Amino acid sequence: MAIAPLVEEFIFRYSLGKIRNKLYFKCAYYLSAVLFGWIHIVTYEFDSSHYLFIPLITLTQTFAGFLLGYVRIIYGFWYGVLLHAVYNTLALIWIYTFDFDF
Repeated sequence: MAIAPLVEEFIFRYSLGKIRNKLYFKCAYYLSAVLFGWIHIVTYEFDSSHYLFIPLITLTQTFAGFLLGYVRIIYGFWYGVLLHAVYNTLALIWIYTFDFDF
């Protein structure tokens, strides 16, 4: 679990720093944020009737993808990893404090 922020930031946002001055940067930025959010659908229990609701179900993770992408571009890769780790830690504290059953 502790390595997840590093791996996910590398997969979804590491290359953004290398292409920030390219014409296709905006497209890559938006795509990485949406894919980051949608890949987190695996953290929920759902069946095939929920496929149309994936954008809504993963809205918080997609928003986090946009925020982490912004932090990665403005402050650097390691700040994105750190923010991702803090975000995951706060989410775990919230889940275990209120005993949500996902």
